[in-house]
Amino acid sequence: MKIKRFLAIILCLSLLAISVIGCENNEDDDYLYENGNDTVPSDTPAPTPDAGTPLEEAEEILRLLNEQVGSDNFIEFFREMMFEHSEDSGLFSFPEGYVFREGDMVEEFFDAAISLEYGEISGIVETMYGYHIILRVPLDFDSAPIPPPGAPPTSLRQLAAMEDFNFQRFQWVSAVEQEIVYSPEFETFDLAAVFENGPDFDESFPSFAPDTVMITSGDFSLSWAHFYIFLFRTVSELFRDMEAGGMEFDWHEEPFEGYTVEALVLEYALEEAISFISYNHGMLTNNIVLTDEDVQTLDESIEGLIEMYGSKEALEEALREFSGYYNFEIFMDLVTIEFGINVLVDTLYGDGGSEFPNQRVTEYAERNGYLMAMHILRMKDGF
Repeated sequence: MKIKRFLAIILCLSLLAISVIGCENNEDDDYLYENGNDTVPSDTPAPTPDAGTPLEEAEEILRLLNEQVGSDNFIEFFREMMFEHSEDSGLFSFPEGYVFREGDMVEEFFDAAISLEYGEISGIVETMYGYHIILRVPLDFDSAPIPPPGAPPTSLRQLAAMEDFNFQRFQWVSAVEQEIVYSPEFETFDLAAVFENGPDFDESFPSFAPDTVMITSGDFSLSWAHFYIFLFRTVSELFRDMEAGGMEFDWHEEPFEGYTVEALVLEYALEEAISFISYNHGMLTNNIVLTDEDVQTLDESIEGLIEMYGSKEALEEALREFSGYYNFEIFMDLVTIEFGINVLVDTLYGDGGSEFPNQRVTEYAERNGYLMAMHILRMKDGF
């Protein structure tokens, strides 16, 4: 949501295509959860284990904790003990504790944590990894839950805001679908004829020009040059796969009963186009107009992109070859809407969802079963 920081990334992604955008018991893993970052910073000394077996060490730690239960600074005392004694490799990635739900953590850990009241500690909880002492704490809305594989950490507040935005987008799409008008050219569109020679833009206009209107919604229209972009990626991939496999391309093949390749590709591109039009609808609905500062930021980002490619002509060539943009103006049309959506998101939710109300985050967390806990782990031998 940080517009200036992420715009360059958005633009680079646009070069490829505009695309309207714990733990289980795993014997290969030697840490408590499977989705977190288990790398301890190299300049952070590992905790020094106390004398005795892991279980005896955990019991001694629990004794010390119980002496402080109920004190005003108990949570801070627990945190200090956690950093001094815990052997959990995810400690430095989640120093305030884990935000998780059922399935993110091993079963014994989750069952123990969910049974606790806020501020209450467990006894010794044994899992395959070792011996845990768990402290249930109130949810920190700005902490990141354990992310799914490959996903970056995202705060609970931002996840809640994203859910709300997706719900609003669904409403925008519904509104757009009710007022869309398809041109005669779109109604008679023949993918097999248009892409007879592959996804070559100069060969794809047997009957109408780039500025031919294909779809209209209110005052907003998509020309053939716009719509081509939503087709380009899928068509390019199809031809590449067919050529790689040495197969003849058949638009009328039915990979699913009653659905030809042509129908599936067209339906996918149409969904992309409608979704993109819905962005414009959302901006109009929320009275989003780019300010002079926004326009300057966008212009500077485009200038940076031109500089990266060496010239505007080189950028145009790349856009056309790799993403199907007919010209630079078409690219700017769509990128400006992408930029406007970032402005819209920041307007509705604040940077990173920072202005999304606590009550709404609470409802989201409860609905999705999130809880938060810190723990101290003494690991079993072999882990």
